[in-house]
Amino acid sequence: ELYERDEEPGTLASIPSYSIADGAVALAVGDGYVVTLSEEGDTNAYTDGSPPGEIDTLAAFGNAIWRDEDGECSFIATRPGAAGFDAFCRNSAFSAVLSQAEETTSLAATDYVANWQADRFNNYIPPFESQALATSPDGRHAYVYSKGEILIFERIGERPAP
Repeated sequence: ELYERDEEPGTLASIPSYSIADGAVALAVGDGYVVTLSEEGDTNAYTDGSPPGEIDTLAAFGNAIWRDEDGECSFIATRPGAAGFDAFCRNSAFSAVLSQAEETTSLAATDYVANWQADRFNNYIPPFESQALATSPDGRHAYVYSKGEILIFERIGERPAP
């Protein structure tokens, strides 16, 4: 249940709540939008308002396999100053942006890394588990805590790939 405070007397009043993202395991709030990761692997974007409105769902990253069978995606962070976000799973991570075309807003995948697929430089990242996530204040880096180590991911590609 949600509550709103009346500033005059300081009392709390119940307000309507809205159900979004059944099965969400992580969420992040950006500038005017909310993004969730579901346990099935979908990424959902909603307007940040009351009631929230569904913007789009990203079911997969193009033809790439960005999540293994037990992907355990549990961390997501928005990018400051951009309508984009990064999601971190076990052994993989991906990025997407909210893309505006005419009067339609959609989710567009921009980049991913996974330990079972070579990156754009033909390198493989080591296995990792996303146990905690933090982002740099300037939005350039994401820091993932994994098994006693801190992994640093440079954030690039704020625009959707062509």
